[in-house]
Parts: sequence; C-alpha cells; structure tokens
Amino acid sequence: MALKDDFYLEVARASKILNLEPVRELPDEVKLSDFPVIPGYRAGARLVDRTLEFSSELDWRRLRSVMKREAFILFLPDDLDENSLVYDLAWAYSDPPIEWWMECMEAVKLESKLLPAYNPITLLQSGRKSTLNVIRGVVKALRAAFQMGQPICPELYYVIMRSQIRGLAELSEGERKILNVFQREPSMKLEGICRETGMSKSVASRIINRLRNKGVLFGPHQVFLRDLNLYHFLISFPNDSRRMHFYRFPFTFRMFIPVSREADALAFLILPSEARASLSRLPPRLEGYFISHFGYSFQFDEPEPARALEAMSEAILSGDESFQFRSIGPRMLRLRLDKEDMRILAIVSRTGKATVQALEEEGVKSAKVRLQRLRKAGLITCSHKIEGVNPQNALLIRLKVDENEISRAASVIARVTSLVAFHAVRLRDGSTELIAVAFPSDGLRGALPRNLRILFGDDLIIAEGLYTFLQRWEIPYERWDEEMQSFIWKEDFERLVKELMGSREPIIPA
Repeated sequence: MALKDDFYLEVARASKILNLEPVRELPDEVKLSDFPVIPGYRAGARLVDRTLEFSSELDWRRLRSVMKREAFILFLPDDLDENSLVYDLAWAYSDPPIEWWMECMEAVKLESKLLPAYNPITLLQSGRKSTLNVIRGVVKALRAAFQMGQPICPELYYVIMRSQIRGLAELSEGERKILNVFQREPSMKLEGICRETGMSKSVASRIINRLRNKGVLFGPHQVFLRDLNLYHFLISFPNDSRRMHFYRFPFTFRMFIPVSREADALAFLILPSEARASLSRLPPRLEGYFISHFGYSFQFDEPEPARALEAMSEAILSGDESFQFRSIGPRMLRLRLDKEDMRILAIVSRTGKATVQALEEEGVKSAKVRLQRLRKAGLITCSHKIEGVNPQNALLIRLKVDENEISRAASVIARVTSLVAFHAVRLRDGSTELIAVAFPSDGLRGALPRNLRILFGDDLIIAEGLYTFLQRWEIPYERWDEEMQSFIWKEDFERLVKELMGSREPIIPA
C-alpha cells in the first residue's frame, strides 16, 4: 500500500509542476515484481492490466526515478506512444543517472535535414529549474496540438522541444545589447561592438559565444546565397501529412507549421531562378510565391498592451515607412565553382564557421586556397544572424497589400512587436502579400492579433500558435553541376510534385 501511496504522491507532484491533470487513468495497484530491467524507454516498469509493476532489481535511486517517470507519462496522451521520443521528456523529468538514460535511449535519425542532431540529454540538462520550464512548455504544446488533431511526428516533436528551449525573455541586459547591435549591423566587428556597448573585448566575446551556444545567434560566417543564382520561393499548403514531403526535399530552407490544422503551413524553398515557372505545376490547394524582399525587425521597447492599438494607428496615420526591406533576388556567379567549393559553402551554411581548421577537420582539400577564393568573391561573409527566438507566442500574419504599401504595413507591425521576420511575396496574378512571423511578448499575445484584425479587416489572415523549423539548411552540394554551374533540381522537384499528388509512378528525369 505504501508504494501505491508514494506513486500517487508523485502524480500529485507532477500535476502541480505541470499545472495539468493526468490524461491517462491511474493504476489500481502499484507493486514490486520479479522481472529483469531491460534497457529501453520503459526500463524497470511494466503495466499489466491495471497494475503498475516496478522491477525488484532496481536500487532505491533508480526506483524513485522510475516512479517519477511513470507518473509523468500519465500526463501524455497515449496516442503519443507511437512516437517514442516523447519519453525523453519523462526521463528528463525523472532526473535519472545520466549513464542509465544514455543506455536506454533509442538512436534517432530524423528525415529532415533542417534540424541539428537530436540529443535530448544535452538539450534537457540546463539546470533543474530551466529543464522543468522546458518540459512544462513542451507538454502543454503537445497536448494542444493533439487536441487540434495535429499528428505529432518525430520532427514536429523535436521542433516543439527546441522552440521551448530558446527564448528571449531570459536574456541578460548584455545579451540584449549585443543583439541590438547585430540587428542594426550584422557584420559589425568586435571593436565596433565594444564601442557601441561599452563592453571590453573579453566580455563581448564571451556574450557572443553564449548567444551562439543558446542558438540565438548563428555565425560568425554566412554564405551569400544570391551569388549562387538562387531564388527564394514560398509554398503555402494544407497543414497535414504533406509536410513530410517538404521535410525530405533537399531545397527546403525553412518551415512554419501552425498549431491549428485549419491554417495553412508554409515551406520556404531555395531553387535556381528557372524553377519559377514550375510553381504552376503544384497540385490544387498548394500555392507558390516568389519572395522578392526580406526584412527583420528586432527591438525590446514594446508598448503596454493598452497602448498597442494607439501605437499601430499612429504608425498608419503618420505614414511611417521606417521599416526597410532588403532585396534577395539572385545575382550571377563571379567565378566557376566545383563540388569541393560547394562542399565548403555547404559546411559554412550548416555550421556558421569558415576557418581553415574547421574545413580541414571535415576533410576538405586545399581548404586555405579555396576559402580565400570564396571570401574574395563575396560568397562567404563575416556576419551574425539572429534566429533562435521562442515561437511559443508566434503569430503567422498574412496581409494582402499594395506593393507601394508593404513597407508601411511592416512598420505598423514592427512598432509593437519585439521581433518580426517579414517576407514580401508576389502572387501568380501579380498582386503582393506581406507575410510576417511575429514573436510578441506575453503581454501583447492577445492584443496584437485583435488589433491587427481591427486595422486590416478581411485582408488579414492570422494563425495563432506556430512551430518553426529553424534554419539549418545545408546546401545540397552533391547536386551541383560543375559544367552548367547550376544545381540539378528538376528530378527532386518532380518527385516532390508526385508525392504531393499521391502518385507512386516512377520518376523520369526531366
């Protein structure tokens, strides 16, 4: 009876920590039984009918950990059992011996190349308080998505986890100062940063490295994609299993997945310029757009929620066009590239590092000469990109607007939101649309969509709650045609179209 009482007490503790009630039935009996502890996500426990049994082979520490783990699992919908990765949340919550967790963890190979390697032990070991905050957020997001009928595949689960780990709310004052500098000037050198912030070089370097480790900053090097004759495209598609095809497509750069299945998902593709004509071949209910301009707004001086509508109205009435877009159209290559050159660009696009040592560790031949050549041509630049925001409050905003008014519309949204990524897209009929991903503070979470609907009415579509695949795109260098100096993309695109249409016909290379 004592073991059952202890287990029920663990359930009550989990309920208090998560601020949720269990969604699975509690066992009628809890007891020790004689069975072996076999490595696996449910090691040391088994459910027989309505009796929860713990292995008598468990020492006291592991028994307490298994009890906490099994109590936590009661708060996860049982339909999620098909995705065994969710059990890593239960292990992290139970605070087990790390070596035992490693022994019981399953190897995972994600289909999406957009995401870094899955390592839950590293992700979920950032201090007990921080870990519990992440776990709490992930469980609530999983349950919300499940209630809305959203299938939870391993990739989406991982995105939800990463989205809870990264957040702007816990940034220090020094980190915010650094981010503000990079928002204004992504390529600013350390001397300039110190001059702008009043920090010493050692302090500024330490903060920059910390922001990189958090995933908030990506750098210090970027690949200048415009010089590869690549266009940015956006595909709007129903928020269902079709997203798996975009996960696998090698030219998918980023994805935005709304929590609600009623709102369309978005996939950002990077393809050679001639792919523009192929968008018309997409199946019904899928829309392809050409992205002509991109912009990024980052600031911390949000108005009070009660003043948000007033601030937005002021921006409209004043004709504020302070927000400036950057053109992202392609440019012609200035030099010929072979596959080893493209491999260097792929490594830099994945790691954000362009050093001879890093490239030689990856086995790149003639790394020094090649790197100098690529830098001189402007294909690799020194700059930082702000990207690791917390999307748990994210809004996907789509606004039909005249081309001449796009900058003003963006300025209205930027006036009241700490961070916004804007995309100006051109539709097939020649009209334009502003697509923004906004990350308002908790205080503005409810006010911003309400005010946007008041100001823009029927021209506005908002999806509240968003999962984002952060950019970790690696240039598909193996598809580089050295003779044509372009990517071979048509066969992959044909496959994507056929998969989206449900066709299983063999692919005929275009």
